[in-house]
Amino acid sequence: MRKFLCAIATLISIAAFSQTAIKGTVVDDKDNAPLYGVNVVKKGTTEGVVTDLDGRFELNVKPGKILLEFSYMGYDK
Repeated sequence: MRKFLCAIATLISIAAFSQTAIKGTVVDDKDNAPLYGVNVVKKGTTEGVVTDLDGRFELNVKPGKILLEFSYMGYDK
């Protein structure tokens, strides 16, 4: 059993290294104030994150063409 768990941990580590971090900050277009609680989702999936108090986010994705969708209560696209 112990060998099996080590193999899974190794596979998870390899998979984590094959990802790229997309980082950014979401701000209001009128006054550049950071927006907290914005949903940032990889389009067509449920993979996503929510911006922090400073409007920052980091989303780990596999390399390739990625489209992100941003949604926030009270704001239009």
